[in-house]
Amino acid sequence: LQSQDERFAEFVAFQNGQVWANTRRQTQYGNDFYESGAMAPHEILLDIIAILYPDRLPNRQWVYYQPLQ
Repeated sequence: LQSQDERFAEFVAFQNGQVWANTRRQTQYGNDFYESGAMAPHEILLDIIAILYPDRLPNRQWVYYQPLQ
């Protein structure tokens, strides 16, 4: 991310390794977030809750989101 634009390094989330993307599930047709995610909004919401409040869902297995490396 920083190689694309140096300004990303100024964000606290970037500095703390807390930048997330909805790219965990991929199919041969592309990002599954836009396919099965429409049928499972509760899974998207649970992922977001676990990202924002990790102490609430400490054992959450990510479905759609993953931290960027």
